[in-house]
Amino acid sequence: MPPQTEPLKNVLVTGGSGFYGHHLIAFIHTLEPTCTIYALDIVPPRPSRQYPNATYLTSTGNAGYSLSKGVAETDVLAHNCRPGKTPMLTCALRPCTTFGPDDEAFFTNIVDVVRKGQAKYRFGTGRNLFDFIYIGNACHAHIVAASTLLTAYTKPIFPADKRVEGEVFNITNAEPIPFWDLTLWTAVLMGRPVADGEIVQIPLWVSVGAGRVAEWAV
Repeated sequence: MPPQTEPLKNVLVTGGSGFYGHHLIAFIHTLEPTCTIYALDIVPPRPSRQYPNATYLTSTGNAGYSLSKGVAETDVLAHNCRPGKTPMLTCALRPCTTFGPDDEAFFTNIVDVVRKGQAKYRFGTGRNLFDFIYIGNACHAHIVAASTLLTAYTKPIFPADKRVEGEVFNITNAEPIPFWDLTLWTAVLMGRPVADGEIVQIPLWVSVGAGRVAEWAV
């Protein structure tokens, strides 16, 4: 970690098993005891090793993660500059929910819902549209962005409609579908189709009310 030029503020720490995460939290705590640390998907260490400013989050409670993404994007775009100052061209990509091979997060949850026979439950009317992006398309977007930045680095500034540097791009499959349809399609592929007559529609006010009660209880 480079020498600090200003005090640390918010830091997000992530890690698979948490081995490196725990040591990094300890290091940050020693470096800047007042820093707020968000530890995402890291099992809290033993009570004797707790740090007062470390907040342990899970993927379902990712306020720290969302905050860090916003801060990171702002910093990346702020450092976009042509040669002559800091020679770096940057852009920001905002992929929507990704799915594809070896997905152990989002799509795994969809599969679990189908296996448990819960695909028939739907909150609301099911007409709300949502867009996803296949992981291969997300990778392609990163390659295209990087290639264009490298090309732009050695050339005059592109016209605004072709410029990548300093820009933000929302990337999707551009095929919005009703959110619950993905679960139903997955059920069909898994050989467990759900007929229209089997769908149990849960009113939105019930789900919102349950969420508020759960939030209050926690």
